[in-house]
Amino acid sequence: MKPKALPDYRMLTEDKMLNQIPRHLQGSKNTAFVINDKAYSYAELGVLTRQYYHYLLQHTEIKLIGISMHNDIYTYAFMTAVVLSNCGYVILNLNNPPERNNVIAQEAGLKHIVSSIADDTHTVPSFLEFTALDTIPRVQEPLSFTEPDPQSTAYILFTSGSTGKPKGVRITKQNLNAMLVAIRDIPIPISETDKVLQMFDLTFDGSVLMLFMPLCAGATVYTIDPAKIKYMDIARIMVTYPLTYVFVVPSIISLLKPLLALLHLPSITTFIVGAEATAKSRLDTIMPSIPNAAIWNLYGPTEATVCVMAYRLDANVDNELHNDLIPIGKPMPGVKHLIIAEGNVITACDVKGELFIGGEQLTDGYVNDEERNHNEFVYYDWNGTPERFYATGDIVYKNKFGNYMYCGRKDRQVKIQGNRIELTEIEYHARQITGGQAIAMVQDKDGVQRLHLFVEDYAGEKDTITQYLESHLPACMVPNDIINLKQFPATESDKTDMRKLYNEIGKDNGRQNE
Repeated sequence: MKPKALPDYRMLTEDKMLNQIPRHLQGSKNTAFVINDKAYSYAELGVLTRQYYHYLLQHTEIKLIGISMHNDIYTYAFMTAVVLSNCGYVILNLNNPPERNNVIAQEAGLKHIVSSIADDTHTVPSFLEFTALDTIPRVQEPLSFTEPDPQSTAYILFTSGSTGKPKGVRITKQNLNAMLVAIRDIPIPISETDKVLQMFDLTFDGSVLMLFMPLCAGATVYTIDPAKIKYMDIARIMVTYPLTYVFVVPSIISLLKPLLALLHLPSITTFIVGAEATAKSRLDTIMPSIPNAAIWNLYGPTEATVCVMAYRLDANVDNELHNDLIPIGKPMPGVKHLIIAEGNVITACDVKGELFIGGEQLTDGYVNDEERNHNEFVYYDWNGTPERFYATGDIVYKNKFGNYMYCGRKDRQVKIQGNRIELTEIEYHARQITGGQAIAMVQDKDGVQRLHLFVEDYAGEKDTITQYLESHLPACMVPNDIINLKQFPATESDKTDMRKLYNEIGKDNGRQNE
């Protein structure tokens, strides 16, 4: 059956955000991407996207395809073609251990993979059929994009699992579109005049937002060179180009700290942080460099398509801090949300509980993991109707201003000798004395729990930290050990690598005060 052509773009309903991309591919005179300082127009992106879209139309048996991660126009064009089709993608980072990529490909059920680099054929999982993008034939005849099935896969993203095995989260076109609509309706405005930084690894869902949101608006995307030191390339791009729209993880702000006195970025009008809890003291360091920016904090689990809550920093922020952390804000339009404590729905302010998320952005579950789906997706009443929710594992409360406050992970509330301890409270006080990052962890060794505190690049003596904590916290919350690292290890998505950090416990710490 011949697929129906999209209607005239002037007749499209506003809520079909992904359908805006072909309009820009067909008619925009803007630059679509700046990659390693080379500009590519929407017309150039459109030629490649149609070429790859045609390939997918000719191979309708491919419902999910692997993409080798590279920072080039061919990779981004293929990703664009996929989200406009009935196919979905899985990004494989070939710098990862081969065993991990094999597990991801097998769990996803991949049979095919494409790459912009022909030599990747030697490093992709051997059981996958490999296609180099430069071997895909060019389209000779005019080609129209058709509207994809909203229930078709957009992408499957694999995150770390507690068992050591990556867990795959399937996101549909409907999920993705719902997120893009919600961002628009907050609103966090973006237009074709915006110049957008895309700093995220393509295996991290922040990249989904910072690629497809700008493309829906016809804006220009500036990407980071993965071969360079990330925060240095971010600084270079922000200085070289008049960026207007920036989204970074908070740890990047810390890495930029030595450079901030040299950075004056008046062109930035939207500055977003997210993916980690955000301390106000950390934001304070960069605010003088972005005097014209509206500052937003986005919160959300991968399972609910990138982000579900948003908070715009305002003059009241100092009255809303929780252990120096700024609010995660209010639910985005269309997001359903509950706070649950001991099986009961919490409606009162300032009462902590676990955050549950539902709505159109919610994934239909983990790939090949029915036990996890059963445990982490549950039904609760929502306005008289049973509604499916995801148990985020995040402890929150709603403050008197209606904003949600993040208090830490459910599994970061610990008991030591019967005392309930919130590790984020220890971290807050440690930051007050060190002025830098601090992470508290508990190690259970031979049935005895010991509290460890990691600090980053602290120039003082650890006894100074201990004395400060002893004057501000009960004895049960004072760490048994303080470990000072020059720099915290990071994951590919620039979050602190908690597993590697934990492995530092017990190592020779004679370097602590170097």
